Amino acid sequence: MRAILIAMSFQADKLKGHLGYFKVICKKSRDAYDIHAVHLKNRHNMITFPLLIITSATGVIASIDSPKAAGIVVGAASAVLTAVQRYCAYSERSENARMTAKSFAKIIRKIENLELAMESKILEVSDEMKVKTLTEIQSEMDSTHENAKDVPWELLKYIETIDAQVCCVPVKGTAAKDKVPPV
Repeated sequence: MRAILIAMSFQADKLKGHLGYFKVICKKSRDAYDIHAVHLKNRHNMITFPLLIITSATGVIASIDSPKAAGIVVGAASAVLTAVQRYCAYSERSENARMTAKSFAKIIRKIENLELAMESKILEVSDEMKVKTLTEIQSEMDSTHENAKDVPWELLKYIETIDAQVCCVPVKGTAAKDKVPPV
């Protein structure tokens, strides 16, 4: 009887450790995607506000008698900023990062609910329910990672196997041993 209780305790401890590991990963991901969403929104605003001013200036220049060159310059600047805004799609990418962060927050809540149910003396959680919930958590994590369009810089350092160079900046994972040689 005592051996069964010890085995069950070991399995529960292993499950708690596994859930804790998932929770840490989800919290890091949620925070990184939240930060990433803010960065992308700020970039969007840095393009949009000057674009609004230049677009307004285009109308003013057209209504007054100003040199033709001024209208051409302002119109060209407006076209360039519009093209950059559409190409970079910061607003859409920011929204995707925000939704990804929300998905990770949902997974964290599910993990915390399972942990609470396991700790509860009132509620009995069957092994089948634990397995089902853990499978759902793993599936939701995989789905969230697949649906994320961008990987934030803040997350790259937590990827253990990464050993790359992005532009001219070396990126090392936590398990990497050597430096990336410059290109």
